[in-house]
Amino acid sequence: MLLVSGFAKRFLHVIWHLRSIIFALFALVVIGAVAIAYVEKLSFGDALYFSFVTGLTIGYGDIAMKIIPGRYVALLIGFIGGLFTGLVIAAAVEVVRKIYHNKCGRLGKEVPITIFWLRWPSLPRNIGSREGGET
Repeated sequence: MLLVSGFAKRFLHVIWHLRSIIFALFALVVIGAVAIAYVEKLSFGDALYFSFVTGLTIGYGDIAMKIIPGRYVALLIGFIGGLFTGLVIAAAVEVVRKIYHNKCGRLGKEVPITIFWLRWPSLPRNIGSREGGET
């Protein structure tokens, strides 16, 4: 449980530093919703729903764009959603990397990686360095 709470705390810390980028991507999705509402003559609520479903790459298919400019806007929203997803995954990977390196440095040895019930062999402590290999 301590590892999960440590991960959550560090993850939120990294996300806090990325808040301006996340806000900009969020704003672009809302602007896309405004554009879709105008072009496709949808209510703003339906356009906002479509934008977030598309941006999060869920894509239920219950609302589809009928006009070509609306489809282009939907493609841009999907691209923005891909950037957002990649950003969140990169933040999570950075936190896991920091936790792993802190754990290795504190113990002064190689530590096997365990995620849920899966266990991988240990990696060298200087895995992120340019030299690689053993220290």
